[in-house]
Amino acid sequence: MLHILDFGDKWISWIKACLSSARASVLINGNLSEEFSILRGLQQGDPMEPFLFIIAMEGLHIAIDNLVKNGGFESAKIRHMRLSDLFYADDVMVGGECSIGCKVESLPFKYLGIPIGASPKRVSTWEPIISKFRKRLTRWKANLMSIGGRSTLVSSVLGSIGNYFLSIFHMPKTIRNKLEALRSSFFWGGSNNKRKIHRVKWDSVLTSKESGGIGIGSLQTMNFALLYKWRWRGLKESDILFRVISDIHGGDCFYNMSAKSKGTWKNIMLVANQIHHKAILPRDVISRKVGNRKLTRFWIDTWCGNQHLASRFKRLFAIDTVKDCLIYERHLDTSWTWKWRCDLRDGHEKEQLTNLLNILPSTFTHEDDT
Repeated sequence: MLHILDFGDKWISWIKACLSSARASVLINGNLSEEFSILRGLQQGDPMEPFLFIIAMEGLHIAIDNLVKNGGFESAKIRHMRLSDLFYADDVMVGGECSIGCKVESLPFKYLGIPIGASPKRVSTWEPIISKFRKRLTRWKANLMSIGGRSTLVSSVLGSIGNYFLSIFHMPKTIRNKLEALRSSFFWGGSNNKRKIHRVKWDSVLTSKESGGIGIGSLQTMNFALLYKWRWRGLKESDILFRVISDIHGGDCFYNMSAKSKGTWKNIMLVANQIHHKAILPRDVISRKVGNRKLTRFWIDTWCGNQHLASRFKRLFAIDTVKDCLIYERHLDTSWTWKWRCDLRDGHEKEQLTNLLNILPSTFTHEDDT
């Protein structure tokens, strides 16, 4: 594979040397054992692993792509996009017609530990996380630890066990109460068979130190943060995953927090809207930084002030003939230009235009919008 990608012979020899001549020893009771050769090649966790994985996956991607082009394999079709393969971490997902001899699965099924197609509203979907919490607690002896040690374990370990689930699914209230009850019981020195007195409300313990709490942090807050991060990633990154989401739910789905069909993305966007509705985060927490004006929509994106111009100047937005126009289409050279479907009337409409012109910037940079 390295030869196919035109890597130099000297560089290839270095890689071979790293894989074939490596030696290791084991630390036993504080003493190093004799060195021995590593006979099974690259080990997981090796610093070289992600780089060589990318090279290997590039070869696999080219092979699948050639197979698709030659008619030997039909890729899966998602709306207007064809998808043959996805690479994530050290895992590969191949998408195509099921007529290639592969086993046909049914929903729900597990992929990377996540139940695909399962309803996050069902308690059974969350049983693996509840079981992990309980198993971890049985290994620890709460009565043998100081409250500082229990605090560390509750926040760093019990607070992160469910992160994978919490980044995909909205946690129901019943599940949240169960998990927080397990954390609370362990924090106060209790166990499955014995309950200790809780001297302070658990919500006060979860509160940040600046607000008078211990700062352990609630699972609900973690859940909200991990789910909202998908919106941020969709706005910042251009991976194929986000192109697929955009193709299914529309190019505005990350800005407008919208979804065109039921499923995981819709549930995530419901949480994102809930976060703003409850004023946990202001709606202008994410806004555009305008440069050359070619990626930012004039009316719909938040770029001038703390809300988009369509909601601040509703009448002007209503009579604009191109409602999703970009800024550079409205700002030519050094002046603003408009495309109204009718002449502006004296009074409210002209007053809105005056107010709009007063807040609009007059100059822009040549950098890309971000």
